[in-house]
Amino acid sequence: MAISSYYRSIRESVGHSLLMIPSVAAVIRSDDKRILVQQQHNDKWSLPAGAIEPGERPSEAIVREVLEETGLHVRPPTSPWGCRWNLLPSDLCKWR
Repeated sequence: MAISSYYRSIRESVGHSLLMIPSVAAVIRSDDKRILVQQQHNDKWSLPAGAIEPGERPSEAIVREVLEETGLHVRPPTSPWGCRWNLLPSDLCKWR
């Protein structure tokens, strides 16, 4: 989804003024330490990322964004700082 109806309504209200939108990004690393990036429509490269929707926790947003943008299933981190993510299931999510 490019922009949710919630953020679209805010944009319509404030015009072109700066919006500070809470968002998430995932760093997905393969076993051999390569980082997964994706090529955007404008030929630039980025991490899987997106806005946190109202009522959504950051951990829920990152699971949703990674699935929407890459098709990979991830689970929320086990550490309290949210710095460790695991692909599910690891044998099906290998990439080269």
